[in-house]
Amino acid sequence: MKKIILLLFTTILLNAIENKIGYPLHDIDVKEKTSVESKVILQKKFQEQITILSLEFDENNEYWYKTKYGFVYGKAVTTDVRYVNADLLHIRTKPSLQGIEISYFLEGDKVIVIQKMKASDGYNWVYTTEGFVASNYLTPSLVQEIIYPTKKIEIIKFREKPNKKSKVIKSIKRIKVKFIVQKAKIIDLSKSKKEIKKEQKIAVIKQKKTKEIIIIRKKIQKIKEIQKAQEIEEIEEAQEIEEIEEFKIKSTLNSIKYNISKTTNNYNQTQQIGKKLSKDGISLSIQANINFNYLPKNYLLFTSYEYISYTMRDKHNILFGTKKIFETNNNIFSPYIQAGIGLSRLNWTKDPLTSSASTIKSSNSLHYAVGIGGYYKLSKNFDIDIFLTQNFQNHTTKLTLGIQNSTIEDKSSLKYGLGLRYKF
Repeated sequence: MKKIILLLFTTILLNAIENKIGYPLHDIDVKEKTSVESKVILQKKFQEQITILSLEFDENNEYWYKTKYGFVYGKAVTTDVRYVNADLLHIRTKPSLQGIEISYFLEGDKVIVIQKMKASDGYNWVYTTEGFVASNYLTPSLVQEIIYPTKKIEIIKFREKPNKKSKVIKSIKRIKVKFIVQKAKIIDLSKSKKEIKKEQKIAVIKQKKTKEIIIIRKKIQKIKEIQKAQEIEEIEEAQEIEEIEEFKIKSTLNSIKYNISKTTNNYNQTQQIGKKLSKDGISLSIQANINFNYLPKNYLLFTSYEYISYTMRDKHNILFGTKKIFETNNNIFSPYIQAGIGLSRLNWTKDPLTSSASTIKSSNSLHYAVGIGGYYKLSKNFDIDIFLTQNFQNHTTKLTLGIQNSTIEDKSSLKYGLGLRYKF
């Protein structure tokens, strides 16, 4: 029984839908078959007119419209098309007379209906592709069918023989009635020409006012958009300033450290000529520690300058590197490790052969350093620094005494000492 009812419903629906006009509710694909996975033949744009040839169902009982080019999904197409039968019909933002008028339709305009609804204000409303309008002022067609009968008199002649030239014996008159269907534009005949002209003038005035209102609203909208853009720009500028300020705060000086240490120089001399050089020296250094926001927690950048004084020579070292400070439970002693790279310059203050003023050229070298240490807390701002650092460089000095030649290679040094750190 259910199958028979479904068959009857389908037959009625097929007859009703044949050669009907439809409009896509959005851009849709025309498929080769009634399936989502089917091959796409072409695309139909939003509101582009489609002539529906028939209706078919897929295996999931979803209905599809058959067109000249292929199949389109039924729920993506509306066949509810109406026309405005009022001089002016406002388009609103919601289904209510309190809705804002955003545009308008004129008499005879085509309206594509997406959804019907009823509001509490007594009007029937429809949601169209442009917005909400009152359906009370819509009609399914701009024309109406007028059916009227026509009378035609026929004379039936009876003849002696089955021949048109034969003698007529008797004649009978017969009246034949024929019904003619004529389409005409819907006109309210109850109105006089003056009333119609008056309404047309009012409609033109309303149309002009509506256009003026729309222009004003567009200007207001543009002003709002400009104000919004300015607000966004101001917010972005404020955020940029905040980011810069935040960057500045996290990139300021963390602490300054002053150190004094003993340095043991590990040098090699190929042949001993002249006076033997001392390996021990005294080092003075200053180091600046910097917080940097892109480094992990408890990491610092540092830069340092070091002066080392040896017998007959001195060194100047500049270093850039990073330091990791380890947190402890008591926060009284905080160990650290550090590593850096920089430049080292070796100056000879006296000639190692004659002990007189040196004429030996200075030597420059890349400088590497790794070290360990710890800060012992004295107060809120002051710490004692205990450290051990291994330095690496490559200074080479050539000496000549008569026929004797010698090369002094300064490769590394080890230093340990104490310092005082001030925290900001």
